[in-house]
Amino acid sequence: MIKKLFMLCSSIAVLTAGCLSVNYQGASYAPTENIKFYPNAKAVPKPFEVMGKAVCSGNYISTSKEDIVKKLVAQAEAEGADAVLLHEYAIVPAGSVREQQLLNMNASHKIWGESGRAVSGWGELEKDFAVRYGTVGKKNSAPAPSTSSYSRIIRVEFLKFKPAVK
Repeated sequence: MIKKLFMLCSSIAVLTAGCLSVNYQGASYAPTENIKFYPNAKAVPKPFEVMGKAVCSGNYISTSKEDIVKKLVAQAEAEGADAVLLHEYAIVPAGSVREQQLLNMNASHKIWGESGRAVSGWGELEKDFAVRYGTVGKKNSAPAPSTSSYSRIIRVEFLKFKPAVK
């Protein structure tokens, strides 16, 4: 029984990881290895240039943030990046306008703006929670939605370190 359960869990993990795809736009170089994932530009230890941008998403329940980061890092290594810089991590309702905006690689500068690097989507989660379960101290009179599905979306920039100036 335990062996069957282990095989089922392993199969689910493989299938989940296989559902992730990276949409990348930018330059490509010789493949690299052991690149780092940075949460913000201040954490990057060297001067760099942005060689491209990438977006990866997955179902909120079956995909973790770590799964998406691993997929992005693997793609960055294949493209020859030296590092990956987080631009935005969002949890949004599947099929929403916001999800489409975040997945659109040709989104306006406002979406990819320099002031980004934020977490979004909590307002939608809170609103969905209030509709399903009511607010604290108040009885919920609204009918609960039949299903609610969310997507995790991570937008990053692939970086190439600039050569040291002599």
